[in-house]
Amino acid sequence: RPAPPTTTPVPTHRRANTAATTRAHPPLTPTPTTTPPSPTPSPTGRRDHPQPPRIPRVQWPYRPPPAGVIVVAVTFPARERPVAPMLDPFGLEVLGREQCLELLATAGIGRVVFTTRGLPAVQPVRFVLADDAVNFGAPAASPLFVAAHDGVVAFEADAFAPDLGSGWWVTVLGRARATRERARAWPASTADDRWIRIPLEVVSGRRLVG
Repeated sequence: RPAPPTTTPVPTHRRANTAATTRAHPPLTPTPTTTPPSPTPSPTGRRDHPQPPRIPRVQWPYRPPPAGVIVVAVTFPARERPVAPMLDPFGLEVLGREQCLELLATAGIGRVVFTTRGLPAVQPVRFVLADDAVNFGAPAASPLFVAAHDGVVAFEADAFAPDLGSGWWVTVLGRARATRERARAWPASTADDRWIRIPLEVVSGRRLVG
């Protein structure tokens, strides 16, 4: 008869450690994994995936609509904002070049400001606005002709209401030139007159706002 197996007694502290280890680390159990379903194949053999939104294509060049189709286009007029006039420090409206020339063409008499014998002088003259210049006549022996011949002068014309409630004035600066050619629509003058042209180099104007 075989002898019974001998068992080696386990120390008490080992028993306690084994029990604690068993309680602290439970046995690992495998977690079941799920496989995502594969896309359902379409009848054409392609997999169905979500498609981005389709943007309509624009035909170019433009093709008119077919006969019988009426295309109605509605447009709204843009609102025009009133433009406030530009004022100078004295509260007068500043005129542009085109406005100055339009007003200057309506006047027939102006004043030429020049220098004679070292002093300023003013001479009223009849003038015509033609050939992009102010044209007027002056006697050959006059101080105006001597001073205005190849000299920088100023010219001014204006118009005001009788009550002075409204009006305008325009100033022209330029180097005057003497010429023997008459300007277009030149008024009647004496035989000894010489013609002086002031080119429209610097033009400025103001309007009295009532």
